[in-house]
Order: sequence, then C-alpha cells, then structure tokens
Amino acid sequence: MITQQAGQDYLHPISLRLNGDSGASHEAVEARCATAPIRVLFLIDALRGLGGGETSLMRIVRLMPADRIQCSIVTLDDQVSPVLARQLTCPLYSFPIRRAFDFQSLWVASRLRRLLRTERIDVVHTLFESANLWGGLVAKIGGGPLLVSSRRDMNILRNRGKHQLGYALVNRICDRVLTVSDAVRDLCIREERLAPEKVVTLYNGVELDQISAIPFDRQLRERCAFSPSDPIITSVANVRRVKGLDTLVKTAGVVCREFPNARFLVVGGENEPDCGEELRADIQARNLQRNFFFMGLTEQVIPVLKTSQVFCLMSRTEGFSSAVLEAMACSLPCVVTDVGGNPEAVVDGETGFVVAPEDHLEAAHRILCLLGDPQRRSAMGAAGREVVASRFTATKMVSDLASFYERLVLERAGQ
Repeated sequence: MITQQAGQDYLHPISLRLNGDSGASHEAVEARCATAPIRVLFLIDALRGLGGGETSLMRIVRLMPADRIQCSIVTLDDQVSPVLARQLTCPLYSFPIRRAFDFQSLWVASRLRRLLRTERIDVVHTLFESANLWGGLVAKIGGGPLLVSSRRDMNILRNRGKHQLGYALVNRICDRVLTVSDAVRDLCIREERLAPEKVVTLYNGVELDQISAIPFDRQLRERCAFSPSDPIITSVANVRRVKGLDTLVKTAGVVCREFPNARFLVVGGENEPDCGEELRADIQARNLQRNFFFMGLTEQVIPVLKTSQVFCLMSRTEGFSSAVLEAMACSLPCVVTDVGGNPEAVVDGETGFVVAPEDHLEAAHRILCLLGDPQRRSAMGAAGREVVASRFTATKMVSDLASFYERLVLERAGQ
C-alpha cells in the first residue's frame, strides 16, 4: 500500500492496457476483461471515521478479485483513521480540499485529472457528497472515465438547495447511480427523477467466516458489573438525533419495568455532543442510570453483539445498516424501525420485528416478547443468520460489484 499526498508527483508505474473508450470494439473489451483488470478509483470525502460507508469500502478493496478489478482510493481529506489505515490493501492518495471553488481546489482538480489520465482509470466511483458533486464533475471533464455516483442515505443532505442543484448536474453526466437498498433506489427515482435503468441497488455485505471466528466478550459483564442473567439489548449507532436514541431511552423505560435488570448498550461515537447531554439527562430523569450505557466508539463490535440477547435500532432514517447485518450474522433477533432499507434486511416476524419510528411502546413490546421467550429468540436469531448467509455476504457484494463494473465497461464499448 502506498499513500501519496496531492502535492507529490510520484505515480504508480503504468502497465499497457486497453482503456475501454467508446471507440474500442466489443471483442477488444471482452478480451481486456478476461486478461487485464479494470482499473477503478474510489473517490471518498474522508476516511477519518468508522462509518458504514468507510468500513464497506475497506472491505471491498480488500476482497475485490485483483485479476478482475484493480482498486485505488482518493480521499478529499488529509487524515485517515489508524483503524482504516491498517486495513488498506490498495494505493491511497490524499487530495485535501477545503472549498469546492478556490485556488486550492482548482490545483487539486488538476492533480486528480492527471492521476486519472496517467493511471488510465476506467471507472471513478464516488462516495458521499463532496466526492459525488465536486469529484464527479472533475472526473467527467472532457469525457473522462466512466462515472458511478453513490447514494447511501435517504436524502438527509440532498434536500438542501445547493445539493439539489449539484446532483441535478451530476445526474446528467454520471453513467450509473449505485444505491445501498431498494428504498434508496426508489427515492432517487422519485425525487431526483433518475431513469430507473440508470439506478442499481448493491447491498452491503459482511464476512460471515470472520464474524464466526470472533469470540464473545467474556469480560463485558464483569467490566460493567452485570450479572450472568442480566439481559443485554445492544444498539450500534453513533450519538446523533437521526439514530432515534431518545426513542430507545423511552423503550428502555418500559422494558425495565418488567425486566429491572435489563441492560441497554449503545456502541458508537458521540457525533453530536448536545444530543448526548440531552440523552443523559433523560436517562437520569427516568432513573435508568443502572440500565442504559454508552460504550463509545470501538472497532470490537462483534464481541459485544455476541454477548447480547437482542439488537435494537430505532433510527429515524437509514439507507441500509451494516450494523443490522452484523447483528443478524451474530444470530441476534433484531427490532428495527420501518425506515429505509431496514425491512429489506429484517423479515418481520421471522428474523425480528419491524416497528414504526418513534413508537417506543411497540418496540418495548417486541423486546419483551423476545426476552420472555428464549426459544423464539433463538429461532429468530438463527433465521437471521441464514438470511445473511444467502443474501448479504461480503463475497456476494464484491462479486456483484465486479460484474457491475465489467458490464459498464462492455456497455461503453458497444456504444
């Protein structure tokens, strides 16, 4: 793995290859796909955090078959999380920008264009707002490589005026829009007025074998002074209002009336400190200090999930939650809100329960049903793991994505 800064002129050695331009013959590109990898550059806003998009990208570049797809990454930031840096298996370039239109961004744009030309990139795949908008425009100047623009949420940013205008322009020049769920896809078609054939769903995937090999956290109960019989309900969510943790606190209040020793754990960083303060005040007002715990941000989520009895996510919006997949892979029944891609992962009544957002009473009722019926809880957890094994593995995600890039290159050759 090589990391380069925007100001450095070193580029990787170039190997002779077809570039997949529209003038190339279909046979030539078919031969190219069979003998030389397609070069894909992922352009992402930042790699500072451990969010779903960042961790999914690391998984993709690590598992992508090198004989089919050759990956590289450009980040529009100057810092990389040490956790993510340890996972990198492809070249990383740091091209930091502060504003979309100033001298520095123009200079960075020229460096990015030079990288695309010199490395003869076939596909630029953008993730998050700055990469989708600024990066998409820069990549497509003068024709450029194929452009894939990502949508990972239910429009929580794209309803702003400047984003609407930017996406209207990018939507005209990008070759495909890749969404993380059918709910996000439907939203893009409806609100961004994208042609249905231009929008493709690619679900997130998790590594089942790796998850199976991780043991549960044997010290968790001792560290937190829980007894062996205390039921643990875990939510993996950063402390943000959209994650509905205030509704989870209300849910905990109802559950703890019947199960006074129930323990609710929130695993995630505090992205909105004022939200955290409000939650702690509500916890104290409800006398739940012994029942509700903020575990903070950790890369060791799986051991906590494996020590839990139920997973609960009360988010108000969700594109497609990798945390839900990880919980299902750990054989946990899930109680999730009916937003975004949640009901595409959790089969209501079979692998868990899907409840209306804000409905803390229904969420509490479903958690109580699971805590009071260990046999049903176990059956639902096992069913959830089977769903992940059949539909949401990292192997399937990466294979589908590689095929998607190959079809895109062949499509351009046939123009």
